[in-house]
Amino acid sequence: MRYITLLIKAKEYVAYKKLNFDKIKQLLYTCLFIFAKQFDAIIFMKTPIISTSDLAKYRNDKELVELTSLQIKKDFALFGLVINYSENMDYSWQEVFDELEIQIRRLLEINSAKIISLLYQIDIPENKIIQRAEEQKERQLSDVVSEMIMERELKKVITRLYFKNLNK
Repeated sequence: MRYITLLIKAKEYVAYKKLNFDKIKQLLYTCLFIFAKQFDAIIFMKTPIISTSDLAKYRNDKELVELTSLQIKKDFALFGLVINYSENMDYSWQEVFDELEIQIRRLLEINSAKIISLLYQIDIPENKIIQRAEEQKERQLSDVVSEMIMERELKKVITRLYFKNLNK
């Protein structure tokens, strides 16, 4: 945090009435430049672009599926919802999907306001659900929503791992 040190120096110049404005101005410009570079590095980090087709190859990774299931549990818990995966679960994509679909079907039947809030929290826009449901009319809405939740949560897991490994 070099710019903080420079700001403190600028403050000291003012405090000791060493009002060399050119020196203070130079320190402040340097601080702003350093801060802007750090801010750009944070804002413009390259996030991985993960398409739905890219996700297919990650569906067989047991570790990623388990992390996805934990992310789903975490997001559901924010709304007082509990997903209980079976004790002897193998953490296959289909097993997690089946457990999730039961919960989503129940929520669609009894508490549509809660599921809308949940989907907002997970970051799945309502219009995307409507679009996907229209494209896949042969499937139940609970299937479509469950799949979209799992895909979104898997993207979160992959993105988190990407940045965790990037900082090593």
